[in-house]
Amino acid sequence: MTPPAVQRRVRHLSLRAATSEAATRAAVTIEDALRTASWPAADSGRLVLIRRLNLGRIPHGASSASVALHLERRCRDVSVELIADAAVDRRMAGAVVFAGRAEALALLAERVARGQSADEWFWPLAVPGWQPTLSGGAAWRVLVDAAMTQLAAPLVTAEVVSAAANAGRLPELAFGLSGAVVARFCAACHWDAPPEPGEVRTTSPVPIAIQNAVYHELLPVNAPPAVKAWLAALLVVRRRPTLAAVRELPRIAQQFLTRAPSVLTPSALATPGSVVPKALSAVPIGDPRTLPGDHEPDIAISLSGLRQSPEASAIQDVSSVAARSDEPSRLAAPTTTPEESTACGGLLFLVPALARLGFPGWLDQNPDLLGTNFATDLLLSLGQRVGLRDDDPLVRALNVGPTLGAQASLLAKDFSDRTLEHRRDASAPSHRPLIDGSGGSGEGDGKPDEGLFTHWRLAVRRWCRVEARIGLATLICRPARVRAGRTHLDLAFDLSQTDLRIRRAGLDLDPGWVPWLGRVIRFHYLTPDEYDD
Repeated sequence: MTPPAVQRRVRHLSLRAATSEAATRAAVTIEDALRTASWPAADSGRLVLIRRLNLGRIPHGASSASVALHLERRCRDVSVELIADAAVDRRMAGAVVFAGRAEALALLAERVARGQSADEWFWPLAVPGWQPTLSGGAAWRVLVDAAMTQLAAPLVTAEVVSAAANAGRLPELAFGLSGAVVARFCAACHWDAPPEPGEVRTTSPVPIAIQNAVYHELLPVNAPPAVKAWLAALLVVRRRPTLAAVRELPRIAQQFLTRAPSVLTPSALATPGSVVPKALSAVPIGDPRTLPGDHEPDIAISLSGLRQSPEASAIQDVSSVAARSDEPSRLAAPTTTPEESTACGGLLFLVPALARLGFPGWLDQNPDLLGTNFATDLLLSLGQRVGLRDDDPLVRALNVGPTLGAQASLLAKDFSDRTLEHRRDASAPSHRPLIDGSGGSGEGDGKPDEGLFTHWRLAVRRWCRVEARIGLATLICRPARVRAGRTHLDLAFDLSQTDLRIRRAGLDLDPGWVPWLGRVIRFHYLTPDEYDD
């Protein structure tokens, strides 16, 4: 759901009143009205910037509620222009809207990469610290600093770095960065800092095709090893967002950057321990975990600045996988898709359910699966069992970027075949086991050939029945509007669909930044009029 408290800021407020006391009362009334006024264009997660808004005459003694309604009417009358292309000049626009602050950062990075000026009035409002006079390394540093403050810091910063890489400006971005700065950036991404030269890691969840592409992309960059490792990690995340959940990603990146190009070949991959996935850990999947914490909203308005801030290829012949590289040397910038309707909007309510089952911790102990689309494929397989169609916009929104095709499913099958015998003897979880130690459901026979998808499907279905008192079909099959951006995935539901079972179980709380899906997920409930607009 949309957080109840939304921050709005006004840079300049001009009032004319008979006395200073009347002006002070009017300012307090407008301040209260700004807290309670609603505007679907901004409250649904977008970043809205208004250059100037004339409120007209406010009657003496008007309540904050009446002023809020007046403010809503004035905002609806404003002509807002969508900013979705960095090349378009909106200098004369009276109000602009971005899909979110992350989208604004990415678009400004594209403009800087092209060498175009960014002196429109709204850029300093959209990107804190931005000044039209900035250029070169100083401009990139402001962009990176701003990206690092975002909820999905790895993903947003990866968009900035990717824009520089596509324009051949990585050396410009890397200039002036030091190991201490990189260590701070890694901490913001919840990553371990790159190791000292000489430290190595035996396995890597990063597919060899991505390693090759990133290695050659960073060849022109002359920077300290820690800086290059950090840049490489971000370029990996840009190609495979789920790898942002791997804490050791900068260390892994530094390892493959120190190899000679001849080492990054199919023959080298066949050596023992190079990219062969580790066995899955026997972890108690049934233990409930706490839901992700609250996050800061990412949306903004401005009345004259009113801002509302709201290789894994070991299962197949390694050489055949590496040979068919589907990773281009340059990545096209994704665009925010228009809102589309889905019949299975409740599918993402399963993200908090999986968190309760310990799925993120299980993936942390098995990072090789993060190099595939295992988590996405698991969600889609749950949806397909209750009628999710392949052409559903939610499927397109989750399937972003180059994939390994069927490798995720094969990898999961291979992992389960090699490890279920080991897990069969594991002790059952101590707290209400929803699936037993063998990897099968608490009710089933736990056959080793069922595969990990089957085990997690059974666990999710059982959890929904036991904890939320709701079936998968009832939970998933509910209409919603989907808007997918570079980093965010927003789902809007009609307020009439509110289900107390879902609310009591906390499944419609915003998951926020979900590293193992590589997206920020937010839920919104709209009134029927707002939903139909």
